[in-house]
Amino acid sequence: MGVAIAFLRAGVVLALALASPLGAAPHDEEGFRVSPQELRATVKKICLREIAGDLDGERYRPRLLWLEQFISSQLARAGFATVGSDRVEPALAKARAQAGGMHDAFTGRVMPAKRVAVEGAERSALAELGCGATLAPAIHVVRMRWREGVASWDYIEHSLGGGSAYVGTAQAISLWLELRDVSGTALIERAGGIESLSTLEGGFLSDPEWHDAAPENLLGTAMWNARAVIAALGALAPPPSPEVAQCIARVTKKVDPVAQRAQCEAEAFAFVPPKKEEAQAKPDQSVPRGE
Repeated sequence: MGVAIAFLRAGVVLALALASPLGAAPHDEEGFRVSPQELRATVKKICLREIAGDLDGERYRPRLLWLEQFISSQLARAGFATVGSDRVEPALAKARAQAGGMHDAFTGRVMPAKRVAVEGAERSALAELGCGATLAPAIHVVRMRWREGVASWDYIEHSLGGGSAYVGTAQAISLWLELRDVSGTALIERAGGIESLSTLEGGFLSDPEWHDAAPENLLGTAMWNARAVIAALGALAPPPSPEVAQCIARVTKKVDPVAQRAQCEAEAFAFVPPKKEEAQAKPDQSVPRGE
């Protein structure tokens, strides 16, 4: 996968920007197909799929691994056991291979009978891992709305700069979480905003100008990543741990409470870095940093 990112430079759409107010309280159970209580009662272990989407998986591998581990840690505190993608993906690939695949060898079309066989093999593989559901995370480019220098999308707010006299839409990236039971039925489909793909500079004596985010910096801020995970989990996000609660209580200045919790969660999180042979050092392959 290549980096599929297009930065918005023009095309302000006032109607979209004004359609809903900034700072609206997130609906914690929006996107839930079953109640959190029912989910906890029926699903005990979750298989994590590899993070997919619009970013190059190899280029950002350590940062995507950070995200997966943070998701797993939040689910663990919420009462779920998890199986990492490093075990889940090989198990599913082996199941598909043993089932013979689902495509016709000559036409390349999906054959219904083969699809049934492959899906059955995948369910058996998930059962062997003990999982009652799979969580497929993905990072996608989305459209966000902004007003008075603040963007709002997928349950978060994010400062863009640019002064207070401008409104419109621009592009950002979000973390999408899709939780399905082993039969493929959707249980949760939600997203949490990560970061903007542009910032605004100026705007006091002249119109603000867009400045594109550097690709090597994407997913590089731990607080933004943690904020996206907590927002995307919604009602499944666990309450702050005592350590995080103490961190939040130490803050004396007025800050965004969602961002402050995310910052404290990121500071308390213990990331296990990949092995050296898996990390292939590049300038933008460092793990997320604090703010």
